[in-house]
Amino acid sequence: MHKHFAAQAIRAPGGARLRLGADHVVQGELILIDPLVPHRLEPLDDVTLHFLEPAAVGDLALRDALEVFRRGGDVVVAAHDTAPFWTPWLRGDGASARSGGIALAAVLRQIDAQLPDGALRLGAVVRHGGLSVSRFRHLFAQEVGLPFRRYVLWRRLRLAVSEIGAGADATTAAHAAGFADLAHFSRTLKAMFGVTASQALRLPGTPGGSSWVG
Repeated sequence: MHKHFAAQAIRAPGGARLRLGADHVVQGELILIDPLVPHRLEPLDDVTLHFLEPAAVGDLALRDALEVFRRGGDVVVAAHDTAPFWTPWLRGDGASARSGGIALAAVLRQIDAQLPDGALRLGAVVRHGGLSVSRFRHLFAQEVGLPFRRYVLWRRLRLAVSEIGAGADATTAAHAAGFADLAHFSRTLKAMFGVTASQALRLPGTPGGSSWVG
């Protein structure tokens, strides 16, 4: 079982089984998983997985890939109890798209710019956004959907996976994303995506093998 900040869309022509708890299993050809919902996808051969940050649901580049879920008559949704994401999107009301407010935009860019430098202090980042630390912490968690430290960890993981997809080995990718070491990166990857760094390298489309679709 694992969970991550990304919303997930699963297409499995032969059907997929998704475990949401010890005794809770759902199945279908089209499955949508809300951000931060614990789950485990049972192994299967033919599947396409889309991982997208919540604010990216309106991205034109993703529209065609996700349209099949809007048209599909039998879509299974693993919904978050308190912060539903896909259900509003399926209704077309646009309520699911989270994004940082105007005051947060510069801060989010600054976070990404500083990831390779290692430790990232909240106070140093807040100075670029023109907010007090307490106000920033509250607004950030409210609008982004994760506490600051968890969001930074998520962005590190996203950057490291992109580095692997570009051909880097796991150690190089971990350092490029500012992880303390390979073990820290591997633990984070396992917790959020259910695979280790070595397993990720064997996936088709990465240097050994799968495509990471964002």
